[in-house]
Amino acid sequence: MIKTNPGLKEITIDIRGAITRFITDGYFTEFEDGSIEYTPYFRDRNDVLAFALFALDGVQYEDGDDIFESIIKDEELANKFKLYKNNGNYQSITEDISDMVEFKKQQLLHKSKLDEAFESLNTLLGTMNEKLSQIDAKSMEKVIKKFNIKEVMKEYQKSGAGDAVRDKVIQEQAQKIKELTNEISAQSVLTDK
Repeated sequence: MIKTNPGLKEITIDIRGAITRFITDGYFTEFEDGSIEYTPYFRDRNDVLAFALFALDGVQYEDGDDIFESIIKDEELANKFKLYKNNGNYQSITEDISDMVEFKKQQLLHKSKLDEAFESLNTLLGTMNEKLSQIDAKSMEKVIKKFNIKEVMKEYQKSGAGDAVRDKVIQEQAQKIKELTNEISAQSVLTDK
């Protein structure tokens, strides 16, 4: 680390945004498989790193420097960090971070619920495809007439009721498929004899 008259930068809107995004991003760790872990325990470290990267002037870091350790172990820089944290800008940045973290948590929860819904729908469609593939061509026509997907979508779009209507229609159609499958199986048994 090379210090050349260290000081605090003026916290402009751009710097404030960069600090806020940096610290907020530190609350969430994304892994190669796409999963995301909530990691609030990195907050203190990210506070120091954001300070060093965006708010501190007159300090250069060399390869291999641990920026966090450099700041907290250097008395002069540690005092600058304390000054920065006692500044009114830091308090408003902290409020912004709290808002953004809550927003990101809600986004992740919403995304998770949508993923679960799509997974359930894919499972249902997979089961339907499997059952439909077991039906012969004449029986297929009968199924298509009874299970009219266009009508299902029209009902869903007209209602505006959302999830409840979708779930009801899917349950009704699943029951119809089950009944048709049973009927076709019964016909197959009679034809085989």
